[in-house]
Amino acid sequence: MERAPLGEADFAVVVDEFGAMSIEPICRRGYGGTLESIFGALTRKGPLNGRSDDVVRSLSMFTHRYYRFVYHPYLEKFLPNTCWMDSAWTRCPATMRSGLGYDIRNLRRTIFGENNIDIKERSIARILFDEVLNPFYVFQAGSVILWCFDDYYYYASCILLISASGIVETLVETRRNARKIREMAHFTCPVRVLRDGAWRNDSAEELLPGDVFELQPSMRVLPCDAVLLEGDCIVNESMLTGESVPVAKVPVAPAVFGKMRLASSTFGSDIAKHVLFSGTKLVRVKKTSLGFGGNRWLDLEQRTGLSAPAKATAMVLRTGFNTTKGALIRSILFPRPNKFKFYDDSFRFIGVLAGIAVLGFLASIGNFLRLGLNARIITVRALDLITVVVPPALPATMSIGVSFALARLRKRHIYCISPTRINVCGKINVMCFDKTGTLTEEGLDVLGVCAVDYDACKFAELQENPHQLPIGPASAPSAPSSAFSSVGSSYAMGLPGGLADLDRSSSMTAPRRAMDPSKLCALHALATCHAVKLVDGKLVGDPLDVKMFESTGWVLEEGEDHTGASAGLSALAGHASASVVADVAGSRPVGKPAMPVPAVVRPPHSDRFTLDGAGGINVYELGIIRTFDFSASLRRQSVVAKRLGARYNEVYVKGAPEAIRELCFSDTIPRDFDRTLLEYTNHGYRVIALAGKSLKMSWPKLQRLKRDAVEQDLIFIGFLVFENKLKPTTAAVLDELRGAKIRQIMCTGDNVLTAISVGRECRMVPEDMRVFVPRLIRRKEVAPMPVAATNGRGLNGSYSASSADEASSNGGSKSGDVRAMVVWEDSNDEMRVLDPYTLEPRVATSQVRERLVTSDLAETSEEMERQQQMYFSWLHNYTDVDMSLATSGNYCVAVTGE
Repeated sequence: MERAPLGEADFAVVVDEFGAMSIEPICRRGYGGTLESIFGALTRKGPLNGRSDDVVRSLSMFTHRYYRFVYHPYLEKFLPNTCWMDSAWTRCPATMRSGLGYDIRNLRRTIFGENNIDIKERSIARILFDEVLNPFYVFQAGSVILWCFDDYYYYASCILLISASGIVETLVETRRNARKIREMAHFTCPVRVLRDGAWRNDSAEELLPGDVFELQPSMRVLPCDAVLLEGDCIVNESMLTGESVPVAKVPVAPAVFGKMRLASSTFGSDIAKHVLFSGTKLVRVKKTSLGFGGNRWLDLEQRTGLSAPAKATAMVLRTGFNTTKGALIRSILFPRPNKFKFYDDSFRFIGVLAGIAVLGFLASIGNFLRLGLNARIITVRALDLITVVVPPALPATMSIGVSFALARLRKRHIYCISPTRINVCGKINVMCFDKTGTLTEEGLDVLGVCAVDYDACKFAELQENPHQLPIGPASAPSAPSSAFSSVGSSYAMGLPGGLADLDRSSSMTAPRRAMDPSKLCALHALATCHAVKLVDGKLVGDPLDVKMFESTGWVLEEGEDHTGASAGLSALAGHASASVVADVAGSRPVGKPAMPVPAVVRPPHSDRFTLDGAGGINVYELGIIRTFDFSASLRRQSVVAKRLGARYNEVYVKGAPEAIRELCFSDTIPRDFDRTLLEYTNHGYRVIALAGKSLKMSWPKLQRLKRDAVEQDLIFIGFLVFENKLKPTTAAVLDELRGAKIRQIMCTGDNVLTAISVGRECRMVPEDMRVFVPRLIRRKEVAPMPVAATNGRGLNGSYSASSADEASSNGGSKSGDVRAMVVWEDSNDEMRVLDPYTLEPRVATSQVRERLVTSDLAETSEEMERQQQMYFSWLHNYTDVDMSLATSGNYCVAVTGE
């Protein structure tokens, strides 16, 4: 085999990033399409932009690990087709609804092949070489031959029989598991595809990137990666994420295609909400109004003579092994090579034994020569000494162990295609667990709602039955709006001067003014601020959202399938209760339809609203007009809703208390915010904060409103408290792991105090262990702090909280400098802290939070963040004291996402 240019080569030598080498045959096929049709939008970038329309007569390509590489004639290199993207998707997105013609289809079929994940079975010889045989077996075979020369037949026969049976069983199990994975990976189903302007029935294996197909309720599993063009879909992505939480998909917008990067198997949340991934289950599909193609799509359907112009459709993005499912299967078949220390130590051990055996071999040869033995006896006896030092039965023993392990795994429906990894499993020393659904029960139970008493500036009593909360904003406190003007951050910190101390008859001037909370309702927040969907009469969605909505006792009703914008409006006459009118007060007569909304919620005994007035007089409904899905980075979710007959919209936001607090007017935060949150989280409860505001805005403006504009200047409503019980088997399993010296780690996005409480409950955190939590607080310094206050140490080894304030009280206030400070507090005892400079345990002489916190409106969150970064930067530069603490073994640092 001689070296040749890539364009003329018959074989390609592929070396991956780990140094593994393989030789792949190059095949050539006739083509006749343009360069852009092969490499997509990439040809319109760079210096070869002008050659995108050049015709390519022949294609050279090869496949490596199910990646297909195509030769670029101008770049003179093979490029993968995994990142292929049609430039028309970004230049003229509306034209994609027309689908593919047969001429383009034939060209793309040559490039991408069939849409299937067909795993080729490895031959028996290949499996023996890759997974079963190793150098130990070669040594064992030589030992068996040696024993036969020495008439040691019985032992040799036993070792040979045990090894052979172990190899055969391992081989059979590996092939069986490989076939099982092959069956799980392969999938096909009938689809309706738009080809040459007409809908045709075809197989999913014939789908190609750019094809438009119809999403039908009978399609339970998606056959490819596709982008939703029109319709409403709910899918179960547990195959990808492991979370069996239904996910709603919405039609794509034209700007999304400019952000797509198909080279990655996954997308960000802003793009993933439009993408249907291969292998995920289609829970529900609904036909809705037309997508961004507008009337062009409607005209296209009318030309075909079909009576239903609007469909739930999607366009194929990726097929076969290029899909997300294909990438997952490929990672199973070709895992990253891991260099385990276990293997290195094993070979070192065998190497030491082999060295001893060689020394004994040489010594025995010299001894045998002095005795005058013949060459045959010398050879047999000397080599036999090696088999004594290096145990030849080791491969047989390992084969038996692997065989039993494979059988036990198969009983638990765990399929292993790489038996050599089983031995490494015994060397695991750390196991990481998710909290919700793994250590704790899958579902959450609502403990109650802790609403705000605005008149008393504190939380009211916990309402354990949310459905008994007052219905409607009319029952909310009707304090005058002047009472909700800002009085500074001291109110948020629970210091005197809050809302309760205001003289409401006096005139006040403040930089921020909160809106009247009488237009909001905690029960409305629970009933609307969620992503729950109705599928076959059952509520589906995030378990937290489902439990929250069920606790209200309200009824959810979603709009029926609409075949177009005009048809959707006419459907309001018969389904007005599922389509609340989203008109601005006074802009349209009552009863005249404007625009349907996705869902409606109503109390259990409320009548349904109808345009003809026949629905009854006891009508109370809320329409969910706009939904902003939960964002892990923002840690919140929000909705815009409207009550039937109201002249304003209601915005409700729920999320992490720390995140919601920053979005609310400070004068609506109750004084006991921190104390109440600490109380619930210390008992292991999950706390969700609720906030909202009223908003007067027309329907068109609402549809264009950005998320940031919705989630600002909020009124704090209260806490929603969930109870997440520990699984009965959690503590026993962790005790077993602890007995095996396997470290356990909990990974959670919940409040850190909730995680600590669950850790103590399951004995992951010992009862006598103190856990210190860092808190960023505000401190005003007006003069350099004395030495005693700088190091934070008292004469008796205690930390004086007042010493940090003495600098503030002496020397006036003209040179005041607002600073941020990190205080490490015991999660169970606020009086126990860590020295802020040496991190040594101290006992505070007074409560740190009350004495160090001062109010100053000039201090911004940016200043706090800057000081926090400076502090942790200093903390990571170890001093001698810090290093002694870190190396003493008495401290363990836990990192939280908050």
